[in-house]
Amino acid sequence: MEAENFDNGGNYIGYFNLDPSDPSGNTYRAPASVGIEPTSDVGGGYDVGYTKEGEWLRYTVNVTHGGIVNLQARVASLGQGGYYHVSFDGKNATGNLFVPATGWWQNWTTQVSPAFHLEPGRHMMQLTFDGNGPIGGMCNFNWFAIQPVTAGTAYPASPAAIPGTIQAEDFDAGGKGVAYWNGAASNGGGANYRPGETVYIEDCSDAGGGFDVGQTNPGDWLDYTVNIASAGTYTLRVRVATAVGGGVFHLAVDGRSVTPLISVPETEGWQTWQTLEVLDVQLPRGVHTLQLVMDSGGYYNTVGNFNWFSIQ
Repeated sequence: MEAENFDNGGNYIGYFNLDPSDPSGNTYRAPASVGIEPTSDVGGGYDVGYTKEGEWLRYTVNVTHGGIVNLQARVASLGQGGYYHVSFDGKNATGNLFVPATGWWQNWTTQVSPAFHLEPGRHMMQLTFDGNGPIGGMCNFNWFAIQPVTAGTAYPASPAAIPGTIQAEDFDAGGKGVAYWNGAASNGGGANYRPGETVYIEDCSDAGGGFDVGQTNPGDWLDYTVNIASAGTYTLRVRVATAVGGGVFHLAVDGRSVTPLISVPETEGWQTWQTLEVLDVQLPRGVHTLQLVMDSGGYYNTVGNFNWFSIQ
């Protein structure tokens, strides 16, 4: 779906825009007041820019095959962008997504949402701009794609056993957009582990040493292939640290949430660790994809550092 091909109907029906007219001066979709401009991205055409908090765009879509999917969004932003989400028929499907800095308004990257379920049939998809970024506005959008989820493969070898403990840095193999997504271009944590991945992995001073995952932002996610011994109720424990007020995260299995939203408390240091506990986590039996999803950021827009999580 090209971003500029939002539904007909005008302001308040096909879109809601705060500008009285297209600020770019482009004639495509005139007299719509949405900011539409030529794009230098691959394929050319147009993108939607001049986006602001509170605005939205609607797209009527026909889903031919339902199932576990994700939303891919082609975005560009000079600095850190804002927050947005995508809903279907009024239900938030993607959760909060945070636009990373791409270096310029025409430097494009493909952002991949956490997994969600989508039923076949006709739906009203709405792109909602929830909060401006620190440089003002949201970002530029070129296109969107809804695709079946491509599963990664277990790392380092076989699926992680549940009951058991999973190290945060041992997310699936498969690369960015398949096994995880974040807005970074490289591992800023400096640890010589999982070379080539852009997840922030650093040395950990918690008991047992090893590594942890940090610099987590809203919309980031990590997949873990797990083998659950039996269906039932489990207790989740998550080892977290943050020097400032943290954010919120949750766990999902095959695109469905299995925990409530979990808040990361301030632990007084990026390597001062605390174990969070969540009771009554319902899990199915067998091999599944467990997804760690970052929902909203705290101070510095970070969720927190993660060392491991245990499901017993």
